[in-house]
Amino acid sequence: MRSLPLFFALTYLVCPLPTVQAQEEKPLTLAQEKAGFKTADAALNKAYQSAREALDEWEFTELQEDQREWIEFRDASSLSSAIYDDGPEFEEREESSTAYWRTMKFLTQTRTRIVEGWVKGSERDSIWDGEWTDGYGGWLRILEDKDTGTFRFFIEVVRGPTYHLGMLTGQAKTNESMAFFTDAGTDEKGEDDPETWLIFEEANTGPRLTVRGVNTMYYHGVRAYFGGTYTRVGDLDEEARKEVLTGTREGL
Repeated sequence: MRSLPLFFALTYLVCPLPTVQAQEEKPLTLAQEKAGFKTADAALNKAYQSAREALDEWEFTELQEDQREWIEFRDASSLSSAIYDDGPEFEEREESSTAYWRTMKFLTQTRTRIVEGWVKGSERDSIWDGEWTDGYGGWLRILEDKDTGTFRFFIEVVRGPTYHLGMLTGQAKTNESMAFFTDAGTDEKGEDDPETWLIFEEANTGPRLTVRGVNTMYYHGVRAYFGGTYTRVGDLDEEARKEVLTGTREGL
């Protein structure tokens, strides 16, 4: 029977938001969180202007549309975080919550990496290798083996205001600009479950991949999902490469 790995289930207990919220050794004050967001927002604006100058007009138009959708997500997520993380007493006064500004800051920092990723798209040597994010709580790491026509991946997601989690690792077979992963299992009675599929495809714009999942419910919470459009935001460092190869995350 397939299920979330034990180490990932424990993550939910000790660290309810492992990828969306940076874990601070000492909580920051409201003023500090606001200042952090202001700095992050300035960095995003700078990256966005650089993208305007560097990208072709049609490509920047797509980035603009993507940006508008992200702003709606950022604002809604921050409002939800204020109430869910800091308490219902912050309803209708969410901007007095540290969680509101912390979420605004982190999502903006992640968005800056995505915008910069659009600009750096031509610098990569491989379609697949690197760290990717969809900007909506999904993170993907890929390590390609060109000799075998495969890559190993590690994908984890945190979705929605109630932080539904998901994680899956494995090996996908590549075919130029597409890749395919399949996994089978059995239910409690020992009968075959439907196969889980992940389909990876190079997007038409920028250094982006579309990910589509089929029967992935064995590896994530009810409201979580792996599918989306992921943008490459950097290379894998040694620790990340180890995590992809072992299928585990450091510190757990």
